Amino acid sequence: MVDPIRLMENPYRGINPHVNSGLQTSGIERGGVSLWPSFHSDHITNISEFLNTQLPENYTARTEQSLQIRLEDFRRTVPEVTSYPEPDVTIYGQSPVATQLKESAVATISSTFEASLEETLDLAENFVGSVVIREVQADQELGPVVVRIELLSPSNKRDQVGYEFYRRGKNNALFSTTPLVEIDYLHETLPTVMTYPEYPYQRGSHPYNIFVNEPRPSVAKGYVLAYGFDVDAPFPKVTIPLAGKDSIQFDFGAVYQHTFKRGRWGKMANYADLPVRFETYSPADQARIRARMATIREKSSD
Repeated sequence: MVDPIRLMENPYRGINPHVNSGLQTSGIERGGVSLWPSFHSDHITNISEFLNTQLPENYTARTEQSLQIRLEDFRRTVPEVTSYPEPDVTIYGQSPVATQLKESAVATISSTFEASLEETLDLAENFVGSVVIREVQADQELGPVVVRIELLSPSNKRDQVGYEFYRRGKNNALFSTTPLVEIDYLHETLPTVMTYPEYPYQRGSHPYNIFVNEPRPSVAKGYVLAYGFDVDAPFPKVTIPLAGKDSIQFDFGAVYQHTFKRGRWGKMANYADLPVRFETYSPADQARIRARMATIREKSSD
């Protein structure tokens, strides 16, 4: 029997596949305990905190009710389980006129995929449009929502039981011309962006993606940018749209490493063993995992 190898620091440059595969394991498979809700709560809170250190003073990031629902068991095939809204991040503008950012803060970042927004939406015939209105809290003077950020959960991906609920919320947000950023660390389930290559089978696919849905001035004229990255690759810096022509570059990787360390998620990983469901990774990503494990073994034996 090989002794376990555990590290508190994340040895991968980006997403840790040992931990991330465990987070995609359902409660039934784990003996009744699903760990994704805990990670989701930690990470979405940290994203909000990091944003508030970088946003101009006329913007505020808040965690609030998500477009998604949390299911007690995301592997079920019929929606007969208790569900709850999940908190995700919203950025508010505090005045109708946004302050222009310095040009150096909004440099163009290369995406790995671009498509018309309209062709990527799943517009099933039971789609019902609506306008979302946020009520200003009594102790704050928050303006209109300028962008939503969703950390996608397993139960809300395209082949899962909560997808229909999320699909409606996503479409409603986009048809109200609210930009939407979707953070997708979940390589085992189908992407929520229609027409995007399916991992690991199609060329141009990646296990991890950040999608920026820009519906302005309209869905018909909008677009989607995908920032895809592979196992043991660093996170790309993402341009997040704000009000008008404002935007910021944001490093989701710095937040991920913070969440990983502060939440002690390294305790989940045993680098002497392959990640669970190792076969769900592409051959190239499998090779990257094996190479990183070999490096960890060498360092641990010194």
